[in-house]
Amino acid sequence: MPLALALDGQLQRVEQADAVAQLIGVMATTSQSFWPHAPWFGLLEQFESARPDVQEHPRLADAINTALRELGTDGLSVITVRKAPALFGERHFDLIMTNASNTPVFRQVKA
Repeated sequence: MPLALALDGQLQRVEQADAVAQLIGVMATTSQSFWPHAPWFGLLEQFESARPDVQEHPRLADAINTALRELGTDGLSVITVRKAPALFGERHFDLIMTNASNTPVFRQVKA
């Protein structure tokens, strides 16, 4: 039963893919120096260094999967991270994940 914080601060049930996508969004905005004991959690620098002229980012997918494994998150893994259309000054990425039954799951994160 994945949980997430709602805008009003209350916990709410969400789909596992939504909870993982929200977590990846937090990791994408956290510096790896923020938690010295868990530098794998902070993916800000890796998302920032993703070249805008490159469509797919396999290193980001590997880094996300490493962080998810370190957190003990199972059931989903990221297969592809792709640049997504965004407004000027924003960076969005489309994620293709697979669940335990190898069904593709699509989500988007803002980095």
